[in-house]
Amino acid sequence: MTCPEQTARLAYERAVQKRDAAQYVMTRVPLELALDAHRQYAARAQAVLVASDAWMRLRAVAA
Repeated sequence: MTCPEQTARLAYERAVQKRDAAQYVMTRVPLELALDAHRQYAARAQAVLVASDAWMRLRAVAA
């Protein structure tokens, strides 16, 4: 390859890498954040369920 062709090819490859990085940030990062938020929500919901179940058992024993 000649020097201008090499320069153009390298510029193209850098542009493709930047595009791929931007696509990753726009898709994977929000997806990972959403999954993390869902896991936290599910853990809190499970804790509420366990606490509610324990409260109902205490009320049943006291009655």
